[in-house]
Amino acid sequence: MAALGYLQTGLIAAVPAATGLAALAASDITTRRFSLRTLGVASVLVGIGLLLDSGRASHWDRLVVALVVTALAATALTAAWLRTSGIAFGDVLLTTFAVAVPAWVSPRAAGVTVLVGVLAAFVMVIVRRMWPDDHSGGVAFAPALLTGWMVAMVVG
Repeated sequence: MAALGYLQTGLIAAVPAATGLAALAASDITTRRFSLRTLGVASVLVGIGLLLDSGRASHWDRLVVALVVTALAATALTAAWLRTSGIAFGDVLLTTFAVAVPAWVSPRAAGVTVLVGVLAAFVMVIVRRMWPDDHSGGVAFAPALLTGWMVAMVVG
């Protein structure tokens, strides 16, 4: 994943973003939980990577756009979390993390990340309904977001 993100975008920040998302997705699939420490470390590394990418290419405007888009996503997701019972706060944190690098590429790429992630989660819900022997009621959202992130890095 990290190589895909870096090769498609040339962004240093894509490496910790992909690595972090992959680790969080693996944890989410197996335990339905993920480490906030892993998310925090990956977030710091992505932030440093975005600073380096912005400085290297002298694209400080892209960094500002990425910050604004990420903040808007966090605000919208937090509002949705407060109004519904179907969204876990971990999903809010995870989605906010997942859109940061695509938002640096373009706001459209951030939208693709979320849209494809939600569609992938919807497909997982449909598939789970076909096999009702599963014990848990929810779906792991991190793998769906990872799918959205990969699509955004390729087409973004």
